[in-house]
Amino acid sequence: MIKGISGPTNKTGADAVREKVERLLFERSQLVESWRGNTSALRDAAAAGRLFGVDIQLPSDIDVGAPDGVAPQPSLFGVHGGEITIREAVLDQLKMAGDNGVKAARIRRVIENMIGRQLHFKTIGMTLYRLSEKGLARRDGYVWFYRPEGAKTKTPA
Repeated sequence: MIKGISGPTNKTGADAVREKVERLLFERSQLVESWRGNTSALRDAAAAGRLFGVDIQLPSDIDVGAPDGVAPQPSLFGVHGGEITIREAVLDQLKMAGDNGVKAARIRRVIENMIGRQLHFKTIGMTLYRLSEKGLARRDGYVWFYRPEGAKTKTPA
């Protein structure tokens, strides 16, 4: 859905633009899925090559350091003009959600869009759990909230 079209508009022209954007977004999602499948297949081929003693050089944007290709705390490049970790990105999302809170699935989609690839399905949940253990996040059902006082909580005497 396109927002922000103002002034007198030609209904037919606006509809054509909307249809084109929807088509392009659909094509883009197909390309992204194809790209992810290709990357996964390349990782698998490199792993198979290692079994047979073959050194396969993968493109520099493919991380093969971890079994699933995702480092424990990967950096997100280009976010806020620098590098931040998944943990910091999750905290940012919790802060932005404010009193409304946010579901882990939403955080995952936002971060995947930022980095242009899929995360392991447990990454965000485990990060939220660890933040809750440190007192920086809490949850109510499926909704997570930032706890700004988290690390400063005193033990009752």
